[in-house]
Amino acid sequence: MSTRSLAVVLAALALPHLQAHAQGQRPAAAASPSPGAAALYGRGPLDGLAISMAFNRMNGTTPDFRPYAEASGPYKNATVFDKASVLTREISRIEGQFRTFDLDQAYSMRIGVQVMQYDAGRRGYQIGFGESSGIQMTDPVTYHTYRLAFRNAADVNFVQIGDPTAARNFSQQNGFDTQRDVAGQAALQIAFRLADAPPTLGSGGDTVRADILAARLVSQAGAVLYDFGNTSAANSSPTRSADGASDMPTLKAADTQGFRVGMMSAEAEALGSRGWQTKLGPQGSTTIALFNGLEQTSPRWAKCGTLEYGFPDPMAMFQGSLQAPKFTECVAVKLSAATAPGAPQTVTEVSAQQHLSTSDVGPLLAALRGKYGPPTYVRNDGSNLVWIGRDPAHPDSPSVQVMADVQQNGQGTSRETTLTVAIQPYVDPRPKPPPAPPTSTAPKL
Repeated sequence: MSTRSLAVVLAALALPHLQAHAQGQRPAAAASPSPGAAALYGRGPLDGLAISMAFNRMNGTTPDFRPYAEASGPYKNATVFDKASVLTREISRIEGQFRTFDLDQAYSMRIGVQVMQYDAGRRGYQIGFGESSGIQMTDPVTYHTYRLAFRNAADVNFVQIGDPTAARNFSQQNGFDTQRDVAGQAALQIAFRLADAPPTLGSGGDTVRADILAARLVSQAGAVLYDFGNTSAANSSPTRSADGASDMPTLKAADTQGFRVGMMSAEAEALGSRGWQTKLGPQGSTTIALFNGLEQTSPRWAKCGTLEYGFPDPMAMFQGSLQAPKFTECVAVKLSAATAPGAPQTVTEVSAQQHLSTSDVGPLLAALRGKYGPPTYVRNDGSNLVWIGRDPAHPDSPSVQVMADVQQNGQGTSRETTLTVAIQPYVDPRPKPPPAPPTSTAPKL
């Protein structure tokens, strides 16, 4: 199978600048302890009740306060004669706490981490703590689980020690192994502030993101091994609406190679008329698939990332021998159903896939961030990026979800990278409360 060069892909993303890094992360520099760091580390920990309140405040939703009131000490200890009044009072008290909850307060915690072996190329130690890392926290009353993630984890996950002799001393002083992939175990002590509640993913649950204000690497006994000092987030505050809710962001981009959700089918076909060797559809189909390097000229069925054209061979499916035709690159769009012959159709989904002759995914991941901006979610150790927000070309249109997946295949000189980009309308997966039933003024007897 032929592959497309990474240079062509980066050029197609039309980035003004591209600064690649070996891991797509900015190394942290050693810093002396900042004046306010000690006070930050003394802040209390975030608990399940606090993250539940914070999520609802930043999500613009109001929880049911009754279960919290019924779980309170005053209500549990009230007599049968006082329970009704105590319940009312407790609901009012907890609602007041919710309304006045300080979203800008700082918290601190320790997170157990692995310190990886010294990287001679990057001259430092990678810490097993990244953007895809998260901490599960549970509301003690409703048992709803939230995920706490950190937007700037890359600022504090690399111990930069340029001098190999100093690095050797660092390992020896801290009892680290100098041969295994994992040099040792430690803890990351962080001070952080809650930032936002991003749109929920169907498989990701409800997430609250935070910004790390200061961090230091400590031993399991608490001795400071390395101090990152204050991060840049310590000097800024998240932007929120007056009620504290996180607004749906406008993405930096929401297309792939010019194809976007919501564009007219005629516009998509015109865009696909240039630079593609094979076009499939849409005769009798709602999918248009464009290919370069397709090994069959007119297949009955083909796959392009998350979309398919045509129908697979039932016998091949039954025998387990079904294989889609191979290709170098493709773009497929799904169209809305035509309401009448000749009626206009719009693009409801886009999928693109490219097979790249490279094993270095760092520049590719940097290019994706350069085009689409900071991702809403980072999954699978950084190989799966998700952006949720409004299309900057049509900011008043419904929000979309952009997903980029980077997979490496093969070994040695035959190793290649597959990039898949899928764009779909964003649908909030959380169930909406049922509408209140209609009422009448008087019963019918």
